[in-house]
Amino acid sequence: MLQGLLLYRRRLGEKNTNQITDWELATRLSYFLWSTMPDASLEEAAANGTLHRPEVLRAQVTRMLRDPRIVRFTEAFSRQWLQLRRVGMFPPDKNCTRPTTTICRKA
Repeated sequence: MLQGLLLYRRRLGEKNTNQITDWELATRLSYFLWSTMPDASLEEAAANGTLHRPEVLRAQVTRMLRDPRIVRFTEAFSRQWLQLRRVGMFPPDKNCTRPTTTICRKA
């Protein structure tokens, strides 16, 4: 098993607790949704200690989803997690599958 310190970004010198800090939350949100470091707005919310508040967090996530950088998430999610780049790499074995229609193959 791996320790959490190897799996998650943590600031050096901070206690190992189950609750993440606002700085960690800002970093995780930013890298998850934008694949880059937090912007000024996220950093400000983290510095103020307000990012963990549900209304502030909701507003930040909504803002981030409306930002053009969200395209990075949609591309990375489909490519890495869903492995859509592999679709079509392995055509069906004609001996093992039922005949498919042209419409099904194009989908």
